[in-house]
Amino acid sequence: MVGLKHALCEQTLWLTEDHLVLAKLRPRTLGGNRDWSATPIENRDRRRELRREMTPTEKRLWARLRNNQLGWKFRRQHSIGPFIADFYCREAQLVIEIDGDTHFTPEAQAYDAERDAYMRSLGLEVLRFTTVEIHQQLDAVLC
Repeated sequence: MVGLKHALCEQTLWLTEDHLVLAKLRPRTLGGNRDWSATPIENRDRRRELRREMTPTEKRLWARLRNNQLGWKFRRQHSIGPFIADFYCREAQLVIEIDGDTHFTPEAQAYDAERDAYMRSLGLEVLRFTTVEIHQQLDAVLC
């Protein structure tokens, strides 16, 4: 018999050998060699630049995501393999992307589809919101 306990629940769940437990594993690494090896070194400087030059929409959303205001720790401009996610929460396995006008060209949509497929292959959920949604319906976006 095995007892499982979650940090947010006081009760213990007792399992016997005939129980089937389904779980979604959190990705332990975002690279190929159990480290950040899949992240190009050029991304480091690009991430810093993107953090310094956040768009007004990113600033608006970041003001609500930062400092665990929603109960989750988010990172901004975080490398995931060869890509940089706008916002990333490891605990929730969640990536939030903000799509501005440049994301609606056929080339950009193909690139975004490739990014999303890569991130989903790591077990991450990807949510995309437009700049209009962030500005007009921020509370609905955060629900």
